Amino acid sequence: MRKNSFSFILGNNFLNYEFSNRYHLLGKHIVKTVQRYHIPIDVIPLTQSEYDNEKSIRMEFIRNGISVGPHTQKGKST
Repeated sequence: MRKNSFSFILGNNFLNYEFSNRYHLLGKHIVKTVQRYHIPIDVIPLTQSEYDNEKSIRMEFIRNGISVGPHTQKGKST
């Protein structure tokens, strides 16, 4: 079973973009990465301030490198 790769990208270029519009900046690069490495990836584009200050379960996963998804059992990655 192939695992999905999960990445976050920090960049202050995202400051003037709504969260959903940030993907338009990254779209062709995400597609090229998937095509080159033949793996599905999930990308979360964040500003440094969002990374430093956001309090959410998503950010806890990102900051602590917690693996989630179908390959995870009982909170531990396999």
